[in-house]
Amino acid sequence: MKKVFKAYFKLRKGWIITLYGLLLLAGLASMVNDNVQWHKWEAAVTKNTNAKEYQKFRSYYKNNPDLDVYGTVTPESHIKYLNSVPINSVFFKEDRVTGKMIYQSSPAEYETYRDNLLAYYPKKDNYFYDRIIFRNLPSETNEHTNVQINLVALMSETILLTFVVAFALAVVLDQSKHITAFIGSRMGGTTTLHFAQFIYWVGIPLIIASILSLITHLTRQFFIPSQYVKIPWEKVLELSGEALSVALIAAIGVSLVDALVGKPVYKIVTGVLAVPALAIAMSNLRQLITCRAISDIMVKIPLFIYMFVFAAIVIPIVLVLQKSQSLEQDSFYIKLKALRLPFYIGIVILTIIDFFLPFFMMGRVLDSPLTVVINSVMMVGLLAVFAKLVLDKDIRNFLKK
Repeated sequence: MKKVFKAYFKLRKGWIITLYGLLLLAGLASMVNDNVQWHKWEAAVTKNTNAKEYQKFRSYYKNNPDLDVYGTVTPESHIKYLNSVPINSVFFKEDRVTGKMIYQSSPAEYETYRDNLLAYYPKKDNYFYDRIIFRNLPSETNEHTNVQINLVALMSETILLTFVVAFALAVVLDQSKHITAFIGSRMGGTTTLHFAQFIYWVGIPLIIASILSLITHLTRQFFIPSQYVKIPWEKVLELSGEALSVALIAAIGVSLVDALVGKPVYKIVTGVLAVPALAIAMSNLRQLITCRAISDIMVKIPLFIYMFVFAAIVIPIVLVLQKSQSLEQDSFYIKLKALRLPFYIGIVILTIIDFFLPFFMMGRVLDSPLTVVINSVMMVGLLAVFAKLVLDKDIRNFLKK
């Protein structure tokens, strides 16, 4: 195993070192950008808000408790405060926003309101689902101050999935350049090589991103006043864990495609089409689950549980496939002949769920003739193309018979 790791690093060290260098640079750039953005936001808050205006804003809604806030014209000087005061969650079920809600949701003191705006991390009862906060504070000249701040540093899904994409491209490129065949034939199979690829392109970058994220959070108070930096570790770890789980699921999926599919171009086709196909299928199947209890349970199960289950199922399959294949099989779409028909049946099932099932789903009636035609053509086209690629069967001969 050690020889495989050394040999692969020598062949790809330029690319690997570049990836790690870019990751370190991204970490430093992220820290600098977040600090610059926060100070930009602080300047905007100081310039465009003050205690006198804020108390006038609160008094206006205190004196008009039954006012339909968004159904009437709002005084220009109140808009910025109205947009920057989050509505208390106890009012979420109300049909309309009234003056009383705004008055009770806004802090009594301007200093408290200002401190809430300048808090780097939102409070637990505020919106914390996005990896990014978009702040919007209109000034008297109707210019908007938009500030983008990264809440979880380098552990956002977008960044972590970038490593998975790099891993997928490396796997395809290594095969097309015969690196896989070269190392695999001389050092004992492709399983160890694939493990080395996984570690270099996914494992080490995820570890670096985790360490850099921790450093970023711990050093925020050195650049931003400490009273505004109260790290909600529980929520940060939850969001980071979700992103990490998604990245690992995607990386294991890449390994499955690599072990199952032959030619590099077929791997790319499979990977590109699998993502939207599975996303649409999951969305359609969720709508079929009418039992609220089951739906709630599925949503509440942590993502890392799904990741472990997926890994427990897929990794043994990948290991078996890697041991029972030869380099000669790389010329086929599906390497093992015994798996070609099951793979095609899987494509048929996904195609039916994605394009045929919506015809009968409640709330998704496809009454447009054009929509029906497009879905039908997509269904027939996909089944015909993959019948030729996977099974080497021409659907036209089947129709003639």
